[in-house]
Amino acid sequence: MCNTEETRGILARLAFSLVSRYGIYGTYGSEVFMLQKTTVYLSDEDKLLLKKLAATREMTFSEALRYSIRKTCKPSSEAEKDFWATIEKVWERNKEVDPTDVEIDVSKAIEEVRLGKEKRRRHS
Repeated sequence: MCNTEETRGILARLAFSLVSRYGIYGTYGSEVFMLQKTTVYLSDEDKLLLKKLAATREMTFSEALRYSIRKTCKPSSEAEKDFWATIEKVWERNKEVDPTDVEIDVSKAIEEVRLGKEKRRRHS
């Protein structure tokens, strides 16, 4: 049986080996998942709180940030739970949609509107 530190080491090596082939992966406890880069602007006070959490729990700053998000970002009322369930249904229904196709369709629609306005101006 692996101890926690040994397990984290194994997962870290696994995540590192996956980076070059598939993208950036990270760990949360024993879970390995793909990460997407984002920018978060934090006050000095928030950064200090996350650094303290990271030191206390022996984790990196990024792990502390992900931990905090997972601990606090949960629906707190029935209305929020219902709303989140609805969002998940919409996302599930639309997960097959390719973002590139959406971008192409939006660009075409913008161009059609622009051309329509130009055509109306010429005929006025």
